[in-house]
Amino acid sequence: AELEARHGPYLVDVGGFRTDDKRRLVEGCAALTRQHFAIFRGLVEREEPHFAMLVDMGPDRLHHGLLASILPSHPRHDPSNPFCGAGRDYYALLDREIAATVEAAGEGALVMVVSDHGVRPLEGGFCVNEWLAREDYLVLEETPDVPTPLDKCRVDWSRTRAWGEGGYHGRIFLNVEGREPRGIVPPSDVRGLEDEIRVKLLALHGPDGNPMRNEVHVARELYPDATGLPPDLTAYFDGLSRRSIGGVGHGRLFTETNDTGPDDANHDPFGIFVISGCGAPRLGRVEGLHVTDVFQTACFALGIAPPAGTGGRSILG
Repeated sequence: AELEARHGPYLVDVGGFRTDDKRRLVEGCAALTRQHFAIFRGLVEREEPHFAMLVDMGPDRLHHGLLASILPSHPRHDPSNPFCGAGRDYYALLDREIAATVEAAGEGALVMVVSDHGVRPLEGGFCVNEWLAREDYLVLEETPDVPTPLDKCRVDWSRTRAWGEGGYHGRIFLNVEGREPRGIVPPSDVRGLEDEIRVKLLALHGPDGNPMRNEVHVARELYPDATGLPPDLTAYFDGLSRRSIGGVGHGRLFTETNDTGPDDANHDPFGIFVISGCGAPRLGRVEGLHVTDVFQTACFALGIAPPAGTGGRSILG
């Protein structure tokens, strides 16, 4: 109630950021960023915490909705688009908000600016369940005539060995006997089936006939100790230039865009990690960092021993 009295209704996100109304998107990203930074600065100045963290979704939402407009190298870039300057204007706003926040934090503050992923142009999608159906891993009782989410389709689980989900990357699950409600794949066959699907995915060619730059991992390689049920296979399609499309009924393996609305961008493996202040050394550009290094650096700066078994290293010492 106190925050709303000062700043208005709290903006959780930029609603409907996958939209053709680019002006509303630009205004929504700016409003979200202004409000979140204002709330953050107010709390930092009042509480004087040892540690404070802000997550701003504005850059992510702007990239998804406008990367083709603001990035000249995007394959769908149109230099006559009226929103070509929207990215520069938004980042100027973001810089001003960060500068005001650094000033509010004071000279003794260590400041880290971090992203959990990067951004790259979205060139299209790969229909993972269409492919699994064509390869007879996924069996439908009836194939829809229009694009339909898999959970709205009638799956023949008595003959289905694998299915997938959409998103920034593909997540493929095996219908394992004893693990899934109607599993048919014997546990002894899991490793062989994983290898079979991985080999096929790595050999795929794109719509232009050239080999796709796919990367496929199995859960046992990624998660030495997993909580819950991670995907049996995780696939990054064409160097993350293509999203995983989970619906069926497209009648083809490749789409030109996202299936959940207009989208210009996909995630990229490399984000940013900028650190300054409080005696942080001027190292310039540092190669080979990992996302876990952010956590270790924060622990070191705060004088906190990281939990046993956590990876990464502090760049401060």
